[in-house]
Amino acid sequence: MSGMPAFGPTHSDDEIWNITAFVMRLPGMTEDEYASFETGSSTDHGH
Repeated sequence: MSGMPAFGPTHSDDEIWNITAFVMRLPGMTEDEYASFETGSSTDHGH
């Protein structure tokens, strides 16, 4: 009950590394950079 999501069973290693890279980049990201990411991708597995 740590509140940490368990991505292993639902995401591939590549997807986990992509999430990690995105989260690490967030602190220095501008609103415009954040807005430039597509949402609702067909590969987002409903997340």
